[in-house]
Amino acid sequence: MKLPRSRVGATALAAVALLSITACQPLAQLSHGPDSPSQGAVIGARQGGIPESGPTDEGTAVSRGERRAPTAVPPGTPLVTAAPPAEVPVEVPAAAVPESPAPVVAPPTAAAPPAADAPPAAAPPAAAAPAAVPPAAAPPAAAAGRQAAAMQGSRSGAAWRSGVYVPGSDPEEYEAFAAWRGRELDVVVDWPARSSWADIVNPTWLYNNWSGTPYIKSFGVAMLPEKESASLDACARGSYDRHWREFGENLAERGLADEVIIRLGWEFNGDWYKWSARNPEAFAACWRAIHTQVERVAPELRWDWNVNRGRGHSVADARKAYPGDQYVDIVGIDSYDIWPGVRTEADWQEHLAGEFGLRFWADFAIQRGKQVSVPEWGLYPGTEQAGNNGGDNPLYIEKMVGFFRSLGDHLAYESYFNQSRSGVAGSLVSPNQNPRGSAAYQKLYR
Repeated sequence: MKLPRSRVGATALAAVALLSITACQPLAQLSHGPDSPSQGAVIGARQGGIPESGPTDEGTAVSRGERRAPTAVPPGTPLVTAAPPAEVPVEVPAAAVPESPAPVVAPPTAAAPPAADAPPAAAPPAAAAPAAVPPAAAPPAAAAGRQAAAMQGSRSGAAWRSGVYVPGSDPEEYEAFAAWRGRELDVVVDWPARSSWADIVNPTWLYNNWSGTPYIKSFGVAMLPEKESASLDACARGSYDRHWREFGENLAERGLADEVIIRLGWEFNGDWYKWSARNPEAFAACWRAIHTQVERVAPELRWDWNVNRGRGHSVADARKAYPGDQYVDIVGIDSYDIWPGVRTEADWQEHLAGEFGLRFWADFAIQRGKQVSVPEWGLYPGTEQAGNNGGDNPLYIEKMVGFFRSLGDHLAYESYFNQSRSGVAGSLVSPNQNPRGSAAYQKLYR
């Protein structure tokens, strides 16, 4: 499935409006009709929450450890402060990759070194208002092709592009999920391994599995190999350019470039990955260096700048790690039913309108002419988040579908994380670990 590009002009971004989250309806009743937001609509506000992680080196099982509680934010806190604090400036980077990026700083002293298969637990950072982001401008001519993918139409027949992650990277298991929910998939989310450069650059097994399938493929791609010496500042200097050219060449040769979205360095505002943005300037410069190399050989690829909902632990305000509009097509938000579990309307408002929440990041994306994605969302009643999740929770499912509906054409795609491992235990089918949540999802998606 080719992914046509679209460009949003500056004039279309001038209008700013708050979107209300409407009652959930089955997808068969959802549409992009008169009630859907206009291209310039803005979703604004902030949110607190705890980040989530992705799969292990094998690219199939997910490694998620103990999460930390969000910083509370008083009700009615504005979207941004009138002026950013002097110590937390946010600048949209220039188009060129800096020749001398700032060195990567050490992790915060409060955080213990991460375990091999899980992020550490630590106290949350002190509360602080996010810094203001400069207004978005129309992209330069050189960036005309880099706007968010329109991805018009869908296999599912739903009002947006919908997908799933199923452990094992087996297309038949994904098809079984689609058959269970009674609606085809538009998107599949998956990961290659990430121990070495060879894992990242040419995951032959992953490409073999997904070549020739009709889906949009959203691949989480590590910026750095986890078991080889590598750093963000060296990446920014171009030390790994040859690897990234090879990465792009391999995707193009397999005929996948126009079917793939790259979630490069996903969840970078957490502190459990090697590419965590402890030095956000180095992260942004590394992103630009990678994009520049890959773009030369695989210009059809789409790039998803993928944050965690809530205040970050490597960088409190993830916008400081934004590489610039011409290097990003989609702004992604990973968000699970944790910290807090959505048991009440007040809990949902923490997810939706708290510090750096769903509405905050949707607002950020739309202001910059980008689409929004939610590549990982789902129930999380497992042992890793005992006491901080919503359990088998149909309310969370209903609220998330309502959020997707509110985005209209601004939503690039969403994907349920159907992980059955005991630490997560969010599976809706095969096995059904959440009967009430499973029934709610199936009802809404049929």
